[in-house]
Order: sequence, then C-alpha cells, then structure tokens
Amino acid sequence: MAAEHQVIFVKRFSPKEASNLLLWRQVSIKALAPELQRPITSDIIRTAIDQCRRWQSGKSSLGELEHVNVALAALLAVCHAQGEGLTSELQLAITETLCQIWTFLTVEQVSRILRCYPILSNKHC
Repeated sequence: MAAEHQVIFVKRFSPKEASNLLLWRQVSIKALAPELQRPITSDIIRTAIDQCRRWQSGKSSLGELEHVNVALAALLAVCHAQGEGLTSELQLAITETLCQIWTFLTVEQVSRILRCYPILSNKHC
C-alpha cells in the first residue's frame, strides 16, 4: 500500500479508537511506512491500555472481557512486531497495566503473555 494510502487508512481506522483495535491487531506494523510505525505503535498501546484500565475501574464483568481480550491481542501483535524496539516508556506502561490485571487472568493467559513478551519476564510487578 502506498504511503499516502496508509495515511488515509490510519485516519479512517484510527488506532486511537478502541473499536478499531480488532483491526489493528491484524495489521503488520512493519509493513507501514517507517514514519508511521512509531506513532501508530504508541497509539495502539495507549488505546489498549486505556481499554484494560476502563475494564478494571468498572465492574470487571465477564460480559466486557471480550474488549480486554481484543486489547491484549493488539498489545501482543505490537510487541511481536516491535519487540525490543518499544520505548522504555511504552514497555513500562504495558508492564504496569499487565501487573494490575494479573489477578483477573488465568494461568494459561499469564503463561502465554510471558512467552510472547520476553521483555516482560524480567520485569517485576
């Protein structure tokens, strides 16, 4: 996709909108123009973290768990794509958010997150 089409795509399906996280978890960040990668990565992470925090600060109901799963999947996709390339600020924000929701996750979810986010296995909650 040409860079100008990527800009249009980002405007139409903003990664700042929680409703678009499902789409963004399918998009290869590395396939985007280099100047778009960092801001989009940051937007996806911040949107996903906000989604998790809203769930936590609410009733944390099972009915809303799908939104958290989508947010976690988007985080996972971004971390796979960017890995160690994430800024320390974004790594810290992800770590803090995950530490806060550990108690809500199953053992399998925690294990999968730690396998997929090797940078987090050295962090302490």
